[in-house]
Amino acid sequence: LRPVDVTNCRVLELACATGANLIPMAATLPGSTFVGIDASRRQVEMGQQAIREIGLTNVRIEYKNILEIGPD
Repeated sequence: LRPVDVTNCRVLELACATGANLIPMAATLPGSTFVGIDASRRQVEMGQQAIREIGLTNVRIEYKNILEIGPD
């Protein structure tokens, strides 16, 4: 396998809850992009608030059903 360099990669986490995995990775790897999807509006809002408070721009958490997401 030839994995992408972690300092410049894209990560998708399904069922990410509040982003407890994604947010620390995004803070540590500013050249990478992180997207989280979760079906719990409350947890997504909590994660989005944490992202705003920290000021990260390379991570986002979205409230969606994983069965309805598209390639974008």
